[in-house]
Amino acid sequence: MKFIHTGDLHIGKIVNGFSMLEEQKRALDAIFTLAEETCADAVLIAGDIYDRAIPPKEGVSLFDGFLGRCTEAGIPVLGIAGNHDSPERISFGEIPLKRQGIYLDGVLKESPTAVCFSDEWGTVTVHLLPFAGPAGMKAAFGDGESDAEGFPEGVQNAVKRMQVSHGERHVLVTHHFVGEGEWRPEVCDSESRTAVGGADLVDASLFDAFDYTALGHLHRAQKVGKRHIYYSGSPVKYSFSEADQRKSVFLVELREKGNLTIERRFLTPIHDMRIIRGPLMELMKPEVYDLADREDYICAVLTDEEELLDPAESLRAVYPNLMQLVLEKNLTGEGEGTFSGRTRERKSPEELFEEFFREVTGREADEARLDVMREAIEWAEKEAP
Repeated sequence: MKFIHTGDLHIGKIVNGFSMLEEQKRALDAIFTLAEETCADAVLIAGDIYDRAIPPKEGVSLFDGFLGRCTEAGIPVLGIAGNHDSPERISFGEIPLKRQGIYLDGVLKESPTAVCFSDEWGTVTVHLLPFAGPAGMKAAFGDGESDAEGFPEGVQNAVKRMQVSHGERHVLVTHHFVGEGEWRPEVCDSESRTAVGGADLVDASLFDAFDYTALGHLHRAQKVGKRHIYYSGSPVKYSFSEADQRKSVFLVELREKGNLTIERRFLTPIHDMRIIRGPLMELMKPEVYDLADREDYICAVLTDEEELLDPAESLRAVYPNLMQLVLEKNLTGEGEGTFSGRTRERKSPEELFEEFFREVTGREADEARLDVMREAIEWAEKEAP
């Protein structure tokens, strides 16, 4: 069996006021083309299909088009909800979609979904384990399972319910923060943790029985420990902490039990995301800006000591997709030359509220709460002097 592993699409995401839809379309087009060219048996999407619980209609249309193309080409798509998704919305139309080879599992079930594929070496079972907060885990496993209150215990309970026979091949698709022993994966500024104090950490040993574990949640492609456990990373850059990354997907081929190949296939964006640094006038010289594509998304770090008059406007004349401007003289503390934290995109009050609610409760804010928040923001803006 051959499949493509991707995740963290975050369709509909806006970064520093720039819509990422065109970049996301480019990535989905590339994934579809790769699936066709390699005769992939399936595309696995490891959560965070959308960037928010109620995605924009343009984002829904984009993903619908991708699913339609895969259906017409006979390429099954298996996806799960991540912590950014609405479980119920991801699961909408689940039964009729399965008839078309589309398996979107949003709500955690007492018996997790399993999809079987056959090849010359026998059966490959792909298990779908969507993200669920403590409330979702309790709803799936019942009040009698008192140990389902935490992420590790909940995942362990779910894995126990999977029919994993040691003689056959099994793949798991899930969306969690996974480490091994004292080792922790690398994180990016564009991610949101689902809990604080390490309470969301799941140990990789829980996935020992699987031949391959397709993870979502973190935006840097990376391997977890010594097992075949991988984060695909996001197919698009969503923060300047990802500027040094090359985005990709994994092409995985399972042969007989214990024999698999994992190949990283890189994606080419429309606009790259870059950090440039130097004095304002230096950055505006042709011999500097012609070194790379001026249409890239830019974070400009200005090293000028004197006061500057509207440097953003000046830079946009040369770099039209300037996303962020940093005056180096105003930076304090936290590690010279390190932009983690400083280059975090400016977010609206509504986005900050959604992140806060998600981190505190482990679930997405519903529309009623968002409406109250919007009214409060509107009132505050009107009352502000």
